[in-house]
Amino acid sequence: MNFTQDPIQGSIPRPVAMLKKLAPHGVWITHIMVIGLMSIAGRDLLRLSQCCIQGSQLSWLLSAGFLLLLIAVLFFLSQERQIKIPWRIVIPLGVIFLGLPFLIPTVEERLHLLLFSSLGFFCARSIPSSKALVVALACGFGDEVLQHFLIDRVGDWRDVLFNCGSASFGFALYRGALRYTTKRQAAH
Repeated sequence: MNFTQDPIQGSIPRPVAMLKKLAPHGVWITHIMVIGLMSIAGRDLLRLSQCCIQGSQLSWLLSAGFLLLLIAVLFFLSQERQIKIPWRIVIPLGVIFLGLPFLIPTVEERLHLLLFSSLGFFCARSIPSSKALVVALACGFGDEVLQHFLIDRVGDWRDVLFNCGSASFGFALYRGALRYTTKRQAAH
């Protein structure tokens, strides 16, 4: 089996090294596919979920999604930058990410915030900075264009702004984490 040198893990099998390189791209590409599927079947899924799950439970599920996004950010900081995150930063972030879905009035907007902010985060993580925001914003715009052409959906400019704002939030979250870790590494 062919092996590759990894500065952190030493020799690793070449297929594993290839998967490590492709994994970040797979996440944002998967997000784009999920957003497209949600544009097409989202209303039906929302109706189904509202029959089975109460609104407060759905809010808690979306909060769990936001916590997963926070865990991804913290994992990025700790693993790739090899930095310990102080609790004085982790606890307020956790409170914000838990409470954020409850501040947004509708389930659709909560889901848009979760999907597009995580898309912005993972695009910023795996695509060069200048292109990452363009890709995330284009997806936010494209989602509403797709909905405009579907029979049971409506493309709305407010949703375009919300999608693009959410993608920008995820992008800024990644860039802020990157800036924070760079400053922490320079201080040590």
